[in-house]
Amino acid sequence: MKQFFRELFEYNLYVNQQVCDSIESNAGAVTARTIGLFSHLLNAHQIWNSRIDGNAIVIDPWTVSTAAAFQQANLVNHQKSLELIEIHNLDTIINYTNTKGLSFQNSIRDILFHIINHSTYHRAQIATACKQSGIQPVVSDYIIYRR
Repeated sequence: MKQFFRELFEYNLYVNQQVCDSIESNAGAVTARTIGLFSHLLNAHQIWNSRIDGNAIVIDPWTVSTAAAFQQANLVNHQKSLELIEIHNLDTIINYTNTKGLSFQNSIRDILFHIINHSTYHRAQIATACKQSGIQPVVSDYIIYRR
């Protein structure tokens, strides 16, 4: 199971890097919505890593970052997720509070899968926004990555 998650996070890193490159190379055409969605994707990844790690949440999920900060945030998130995969039993239940102050419990396995699924969801929104701006969207299908 851990190897499967390592592979998913390698995919996530790679595709996010492609999105970063696309945003940088199309800086004049990328919309604020695209920047906001990608910021959120990266912020949420950081927040979920912090919850697994038991650390305080230091960023709002909708804080907008600069495109210049995306590559580094993506890499830091990736490295932290890999570290968490290595040191934790994925069946461990994590107690956490969401951004609305409600308490929940989920396994680390479920949280890790949520990070991947959440990222995929928002990359699809980013692809749509890019198309609407005349930018060729990044091909982010997992099966294409695996080929």
